[in-house]
Formats: sequence, C-alpha cells, structure tokens
Amino acid sequence: MEHPKAHLLEDAPMIWVEAPRDYGTAHLAEAFLELAPEDHQRIWIELRREALENPVAVGNAFSDAMYTALGLLLPSGMEWGVLTALWAKQAHLFQPMSVAVTGADHAPKFVQRLLELSSEEDRWFLTGENLTKLDSYEAELILQVDDLRLSEKDFSPSFVEAAGQKALTRAIKESQGAFEQLLIRLHREGVAPEPMRPSPRGPRLLTPQPVVLSTEGALSHLIEKGFWKEALELAASAAQERVGDVLAKGAGYHFIGRGNASELYKILLNVVHSSHVDEETLLWLVGAAQRLGKHESLCATVETYLSEHEAPRLRAVYAGSLAPHELRLKEARRAAAAREDELTLYFLGRELQDSDILLKALRLAEKAGDTYAAIRNANALGVAYSRKGQLLEAHHYKRYAYTLLQSERVVDPIARLTTTNSYLYSGLLLGNPEPALFEELTAFTGQHTLGSWWRAAMTTLIEYSWTRGDLERARSMLEQLWSRTPRRDRPLLAPFAAHALRSWGEPQRALDLAREALTFSYEGGTFARAQAEAALGIALFGKQDEASLGHLEGARSAFSSLSIEPPHKLMFYLAAVLHTLGRNEEALSILREASPLLSALHESVLQLFMPPEALPLIGRGTRLTLTFLGGCHALLEGAPLELRLSYAEILALLALHPNGLSLGELAAHYRDSVSLSTVKSTLSRLREIVPLASKPYRIAAEWTADFVRLVELVRSGMVAQALELYQGPLLPGSASPGVEEYRTVVEETLRAAVLDRGDGPLVFNLAERLRDDLEVWEAARDRLLPGDSRKVIAEAQVRRLQRDYGLD
Repeated sequence: MEHPKAHLLEDAPMIWVEAPRDYGTAHLAEAFLELAPEDHQRIWIELRREALENPVAVGNAFSDAMYTALGLLLPSGMEWGVLTALWAKQAHLFQPMSVAVTGADHAPKFVQRLLELSSEEDRWFLTGENLTKLDSYEAELILQVDDLRLSEKDFSPSFVEAAGQKALTRAIKESQGAFEQLLIRLHREGVAPEPMRPSPRGPRLLTPQPVVLSTEGALSHLIEKGFWKEALELAASAAQERVGDVLAKGAGYHFIGRGNASELYKILLNVVHSSHVDEETLLWLVGAAQRLGKHESLCATVETYLSEHEAPRLRAVYAGSLAPHELRLKEARRAAAAREDELTLYFLGRELQDSDILLKALRLAEKAGDTYAAIRNANALGVAYSRKGQLLEAHHYKRYAYTLLQSERVVDPIARLTTTNSYLYSGLLLGNPEPALFEELTAFTGQHTLGSWWRAAMTTLIEYSWTRGDLERARSMLEQLWSRTPRRDRPLLAPFAAHALRSWGEPQRALDLAREALTFSYEGGTFARAQAEAALGIALFGKQDEASLGHLEGARSAFSSLSIEPPHKLMFYLAAVLHTLGRNEEALSILREASPLLSALHESVLQLFMPPEALPLIGRGTRLTLTFLGGCHALLEGAPLELRLSYAEILALLALHPNGLSLGELAAHYRDSVSLSTVKSTLSRLREIVPLASKPYRIAAEWTADFVRLVELVRSGMVAQALELYQGPLLPGSASPGVEEYRTVVEETLRAAVLDRGDGPLVFNLAERLRDDLEVWEAARDRLLPGDSRKVIAEAQVRRLQRDYGLD
C-alpha cells in the first residue's frame, strides 16, 4: 500500500523526514525513489542502530547499497571514510542520482560526506528521528511527525469503503496516525493484507508470524536463507556441537568478510569457554583473533587441543601464526602429512617457499571452487617466486589473484588489502607501478585497525613515494608507520626503516630506531632478534664498518638457525660492508647468489634494496632511467633527478634518436621556432647533471626509457607487459613537436595492439589509462563477462562519455 502522504514528495530535490519509522519513513523512501527522473540512478542506503558509533557497520551498509543499486563492488569490513574516499573518484560516473538514506541520524558525518560529493542534479531523501547535525545543508522540504500523522481525510473514499468506516476510525485512533501501526491494526481487523516494510533488499514483514521449530529445524532454515549471524548465535546458545558446521558452511566467511571479527571472536570464545571445543571452531576463533591482534592469547588453548587431536587444518594454522619460529616447519609438515588440502599445503608451501607445493594448493582451491583460498594461494605462490628472484612469474600469479578478486564478489577487507598490495608491489619492482591502484591502497590505509596488513600496505606506499622522488611524503608516512607499530613488532619493521632513513641522509635517526628495536627484540625470540641485528648492521654501515659486519653476520646466522633464507636487503648490505673492508671476493660471491633478483629488478627500485655503495659492484653505477609515461621522473645511479620539463624533453628526444642528433636537428624536434644558441645553452646546463656527448648530441651513459621500451614490447607481441608500462601520456605537459609526435605513436600503437587482442580485462585497463576514449570503453563493456564488477564501471563510463559528447 502506498503511503497516503507520498504526494508531498513531488518536485523537492532535498527532503528531510524527521520521524520514527512507525510513520512510514521506509515507504516514503520507496516512493521518493519511484518518483526519480528516468536518467537517475536510484540508491537506497539503510542505516540501522548498529551503525551508531560503528564506522565499519556504516561502511558495510554503504557497500551493500552500492552493490544492490549499481552492481559496484566496494569492500565490506572497511570504515566508511575509506569507502567514501574510493567513491569520491567514481561518483561522477553514476550521476545524476536519487539517493535515499533511512536512519541518517545514526551516521550524520557519513551522510554529510556523501552530500559533499553530490552534484547539483542529485536528489536526496533523508530520514531519522533527529537530523539537526546536518543543518549545514538546507532541505527544501522538511516533514515531521505532525505532517505525517494520518487522518480519515488522507484516504480515498474507495479505501474507506473497502476497509470499513468504523475499522479505519478505530485503527487511526489506536495507532495515533502512525502509518505502519495503522497497517498492523487494519490487518488484525481482517480488512488489509499482511503489512510489509520496504527495504533496499525487498519488503519485510512488519509482524512476523511465530513458527514453532526445533533447534535443528530453525538452524536448517537460517542456513538455507543465508542468515549466518542468526544461525551462528542460535548454534552457540542451543546446539554447540553444530557451531563448527555452521562456520564451515558460510558463517565464518560472513563475519570475517564483513569486518565483524570482533563479534565472531566473542561468540566463539564463549563457546570455547563453555568447554565445547572442536577443530573448526578453534580454526575460525584463531582467524578472528588474528585480525584483532589477540591470537597469541589462544596459544595455550590451541596447543592443548593439538596435544590430544591431530586436527591437521588447525595444526597448519598454528604453524603459520602461533608456533615458535623454530617449530613452524615441523608442525606444517605434520599437518600436510595428515591431510593434503588447500589450507595445509598453503602453510607448508609458505614455510618452505616451495612453488610446487603452493601450485598444488592453488589447484586444490580452484577445484573446490573456494575463491578466497584461490586468491590467498595464488598470492603466496607469487611471493615464493619473488623470493627466488623470478619477478615476472611472481607478477603473473599476483595479477591472477587480483583478477579473481575483481571478477568475483570478494568483499573481505583483508583479502582486498593484501591482494591489492601484493600485486602493486610486484608491479613496482618491475618498474610498472599503477598510480590509480596506489590511490586505492592509500585509501585503504586510512583505516589503522588492520594490524600487520596495514603495516605491509604502508611500506609499499612509502617505497612508491620514494621511487617517485617524493621523499617528504615518504618520511611522513614512515614516521606514522613507526609510531603506530606496537612495541613488540618494531624489530620486524626495523631493517626497512633503518635502510630508508640511511638512504635519505638521516643516519643518526636510523641508528636510534635500530637500537630501540634491539631493546624490544629480546622478548620476541630469535626471529625478532635477527631482524633487529640486521637493522643495527644497516644503520652502522659507513660509521663503524667492523661493528656493522658483526651485526649483519649475526643476523644471517640467526636466520639460518631458523631455516629461513636471509632477506635480500641483509645480504646486499653484507656485500657492501665486505667490499668496503676489502673482502671483494666474498662480496661478489654473495651478489652472484642474488643475480636472478638483480637482473629482474627495475633500475628505479634498486635503491629500495641496497645502499648506494653497492651499486658499482653490480655494474649499475652510471645507468640513467627515464620514466616519462604519465610523469617526469628520472634516476641516475639509482638516485632521483630533479628535471625541468625542458631538460626532460631534450632527454626524450635524444633517447628517441640513440645515434645522436646535430644541434639543428635537435632544435627542429625541440621547438617550432627556437634559436640554436638557446638549445645549446639548455644542453650546457643539462650536461651538469646528466652525462651527454656532442657531435652528434647523445646520452653518454647506459640508459633505459619506458616510452621506448613500450613500443619494443608491443612489437615483440608482449602487449600485456606494454600496457602495464603505460602510466599516461609521454611527458603530459610538453608541447615539443618531437615529443607530441611520439606521444601519439605510443598511444596509437598500444591502443591498436590491445583492441586486437580482445581480452576484456586488458581492454578495461587500457580504457582506464586513456580515460576518455569512448570506443575503448565500449569495447571493455562488451568484452567483460557478466558479473565482473569492472563491467559496471565500463557501462558508467560509456554513459558519461556519450552524455559529454552529446550522443545519449
């Protein structure tokens, strides 16, 4: 039944309704959306009481609404601030919109942020019992209780006749004119159908009928309907022997995936404390506790259970997260020997960094149709290849994991954060960072409650800023990272921090952090001590080389005692110290072992792994790296160069003519009309920072250029790799004729090659980079499979461009 006051909503783009739900606010929200103009997207965000002071619950409601209305995949389990940061970059694609927010008073700051992101054409409908915190926005229509209270005159004569005058009068009096209460009373009178309340996911009964079911019957019903929260709560209170089964069938992923680890932890901890313990329950309890940083408190409980049961899956998780480092491999082997599945082999393969075992774990996950496990195992396989120095293979598996994440509706915040981070990091190591996804990762790090996963993402962002020459931002993020890292975890971060600070010209700060980490490492076991020793060795290099060598060798020995390969950074510093002390053969021997990694690493990221003193040892001392696609970045001997645009233009032209150019030829390519003396003066100043030769003019150092490499890759048939290299137009701000001409060559060459391939995800990636190419966005829309969340973006981009070009 339509709300009798729905006619009040016509022609008002900003409507507030301050009234309890009983007055039919949900019915009015539905009516508001039905009145939306044809070209408007219709979005309904339902905020319940659980959203009060709970930014994750607000984020989940927002994520659900975007997926229900638009098919847009935003991660669940994230605070609303993270999601609105992501939405801010996409909102224009879906405007104009008509948006209804019921329960707006439960999260006024969130609603206010959405209003800030709206366009002038958008329409808004907000309900709540108290909307005064939104007074910075003027509503064109405000409806309150008195405006919504019903009387007989609000009903048509035909309705009055059908319901009966007496029944309607009585219902109005008893309900005090509240629409939903009136519907309930009319139903009880037998003159109206079962009353329903509209919602974003369909209508709900206002007066659920009591059904008498056994506990088992109720559980089966809840599981069938996917009411996982209710099913788990019922099992935990009345059928604890079924808790593990309910978790395995879907409740575990439901809680974890929606960021409700805290609630899951409380429910399962109560079950365990009531003396009911089984493998599946403990498995999910440890998983929830790990996300909360409380897993160590469960160590004794898990060890007691494992002393009495084989429990291979739980044992595998114990090996990977709770066992002392010296026992991890032994426990992982035992778990896999008892049962080979996608989980036990994952933990064993991770401990051994064995790509064959991890590949088997991935195949088992794919065979079982377990998307979460497939993403996790593919990512781990990529990490294993990285450790071997096989960065291209690593990138392929990490990209596969990321593609799975995008094509399936995987909303688990940790899965999204770790997979996105891992994929972007592998691209960074190959010299193919994706700025758009780094922006997404930056948004994720706005939520500081994700523990070690947050710290891993922050290190990637720091290294990205470092390689782009933005040391101010990198320093700021490192200070934030260190201050937010718990004391016991600082030794694990210390080698990274010490190397970064030393490289940035802050050796004393590096030494201070390393010494602090060493103090904290004594309570963390051998692994923490090894990390702290490595950090101290890094910080002392160049100050006290003999002491540095002692700490670095001590760290290597400690890692070996744990059957762990020493980190590459540690080995590169060890080689540098040995070289400084005149022990060149030992230094070169260490570097030979790392040759696969060194040959795969992009020039721009060598500085992330080794001190500048080690670069001559690997023959990289005079290399020039030009990264001009989408920006203006250059490295000489691994150090960032600050280039004026004019300098970058000349370097680009010289790179495009490796055999050299005469002064006149260079001038013709450089500007439409420019004097030779001006070009010669610019060359003279450029020569002060970059090695140049003359007669003819050319770059006098070994060099690489992304814009030259991209075309080479396309010609070799390596289209996907070429696309990864493309981060935007060649020197976007340049008007140099030679640069503009080659800019077009790069874009058209890449565009034709990608469209010829016909691969949907590849075309989508090209469309994102070219931004406003309607034909490419249409191809992406047509070639992406139904259900792929990227298809929604492609469709929205096509609509936007058709509208902009006057084609709609």
